[in-house]
Amino acid sequence: MGLRRVSSWYVKPIGFWFWKEWKFYFSTRGHFLMSDSTYRHMREDLAEGGIVRVGNHGDRTLWWTNAGVFWEDSGLPAEDVLLLVLDRQRRQDAKLDRLRREAGIVPR
Repeated sequence: MGLRRVSSWYVKPIGFWFWKEWKFYFSTRGHFLMSDSTYRHMREDLAEGGIVRVGNHGDRTLWWTNAGVFWEDSGLPAEDVLLLVLDRQRRQDAKLDRLRREAGIVPR
């Protein structure tokens, strides 16, 4: 079960008005091209459910979550990917809490 964070992703509009499209970059040159309506629907789905499938690239699936963008290569459904992302955040928060206690830092 592989879930890998994409650190350098961004979305860029191309064209204008009726011909507006969006490029969802996942690397320097790799991107998914989508229509304006598809991009707007993705944003709405992300706001409602916290996760949206951007597309497939080879045997990997790119997922956009409220916590960032992730590659997944096991064919998991959206709910399972979201659970893995939430677990990753929970473990990171626990690690930071432990480190703060050890360093004697009071949380803000």
